[in-house]
Amino acid sequence: MRYSLYSLIIFVVFIGVLYYIVTILSPWDEQAVNQAVDRFGLLTGSEFQEFVIEGIENGSVFYLLNIKNVIAIGVVLLVVIVSGFSALHLFIDKLFFRKFYENPSVFSSIRRGTILGLLVESLVLLRLNGSFETYIVAGCIVLTALIEVLFLTILDRRKNTEKLQGKIVPVTNKDLPKT
Repeated sequence: MRYSLYSLIIFVVFIGVLYYIVTILSPWDEQAVNQAVDRFGLLTGSEFQEFVIEGIENGSVFYLLNIKNVIAIGVVLLVVIVSGFSALHLFIDKLFFRKFYENPSVFSSIRRGTILGLLVESLVLLRLNGSFETYIVAGCIVLTALIEVLFLTILDRRKNTEKLQGKIVPVTNKDLPKT
């Protein structure tokens, strides 16, 4: 339970950091926004909002964003997603799947949280790029599931080879080749 508590503390701290970054740093590049407002004659907030929505639909909104600020927000958001998912995963793992004296699997919770966070951020980037189509989203979800299955397969093989190393495996007559 202490691992889930540590992860929960990290989650709460980075929620505060995310709130601070979002309120202090603007994702918009001020110079590019001012040029767009002057060039297209955007006078009200609703006109600018419609302009941004059109930019999202055709994928040109990246020209209005300050990439450094967006990356900072994205990294902190990734930490928030990973730590929040890890806290929940560790709590559920300890409560339902582990014995009282066993520790939950920290590595698998962080791995799955990272995969989930990268999936969420890739879907946000697809939305901003104007490529948020059903088949692309389904492909991203299938790709993340395949990555998880690949990790599980590799880790299962590694555990099996560690069990076999150092042990004498009995050989019977059935295992010997016939001559």
